Amino acid sequence: MNDPNPNLAGTKKLLLDMVAEANDLKRTAGGSITDAVAGWLAPQYLLAAREKMTATEGTGRFEVLRTFVQDWATLRHGDHSAARLQLDREKLDVLRKKAEKVDQAGEVLKSKYTIEEQNAILRKIMA
Repeated sequence: MNDPNPNLAGTKKLLLDMVAEANDLKRTAGGSITDAVAGWLAPQYLLAAREKMTATEGTGRFEVLRTFVQDWATLRHGDHSAARLQLDREKLDVLRKKAEKVDQAGEVLKSKYTIEEQNAILRKIMA
């Protein structure tokens, strides 16, 4: 029988190698590679923008400043999106833990209490 995708094994190996390399880079960077590069890039950009502002006269300075503000706003938007994502992850973790408590409580409730008593107890837990 012919393999429907003879390149699948090679693709899997390539993917595994890429993941291993990325993990190695993360360990070297001490965390997110993107955060490490951003930490280096932001001050470089700031220095270059300052040089351009210093070398520009008159109304051209406004255009340099406007471009800088647009670029910086885009960068900050990325920071805010990352922070929002982290908050969402933390919220999900809290909700999972709460759900686990409810599941555990439900097992205890089923064995000891009537349905009315179970509902009253669950309302207290969820409050």
